[in-house]
Amino acid sequence: MNKGKITIGQVVAEDYRTAKAFQKFDIDFCNEGRKSLKAAADDKNIQLKNLWEEIERSKLATQIRPNDFDTWDLDALADYIVETHHKYSEEQSLKIKHNLEKMIDKEGDPHPELLEIRDIFKTASGDMASHMKKEELILFPFIKRVLKAKENNTKIEAPSSRMENPINMMIHDHNDQMEGFKKIRNLTDNYTPPAGVSDLYNRTFVLLEQLQQDLFKHIHLENNILFPKAIALGRKWTTA
Repeated sequence: MNKGKITIGQVVAEDYRTAKAFQKFDIDFCNEGRKSLKAAADDKNIQLKNLWEEIERSKLATQIRPNDFDTWDLDALADYIVETHHKYSEEQSLKIKHNLEKMIDKEGDPHPELLEIRDIFKTASGDMASHMKKEELILFPFIKRVLKAKENNTKIEAPSSRMENPINMMIHDHNDQMEGFKKIRNLTDNYTPPAGVSDLYNRTFVLLEQLQQDLFKHIHLENNILFPKAIALGRKWTTA
């Protein structure tokens, strides 16, 4: 096996525990899943051997292996994403926006960066909400429709671009979402609250970091598993 040619997405799709290895080296396993391990290591100026050893160590960090989403049917995976990640994002975003407003009101003078964090999060969470509705109302139903066509051994009267174009738009959105959280992470010193701030301040930074971690997994499931399989499905079971 040529380890250098394996892609980041393949590694994380096989075992999500390995995500910690890529995070340790600040390698984007969500949006750069098609990049080879060799290219990822070269970009970060690290030895491929060291990256691979960290990947293997990450599998031993816990004996509990995550769900093997790579084996799931696409309709079940789409439903899981909606029920787990979409709902979580909606609920947490509302809490965070409410908390940030209260923090600005009570602690904004000594911490003016809160205004920028609030504005970036407001844009990012609004974009995420719009993005998720497009998936729920347009893309995921079309994936299920093509799956049904496959079950019936027939093709849908539609071009394969009907699948690929929305997916490409979703991937572009994912890049923007991650950029927003990268800015917030930098502004918050990697979600480290300043000394002497309120419990609300501390809790909100925890919520922001938890939402970012959930977004990592959410985007991984789509970019590295659901979307590539959906594109292949669409190319085979649409008319053009």
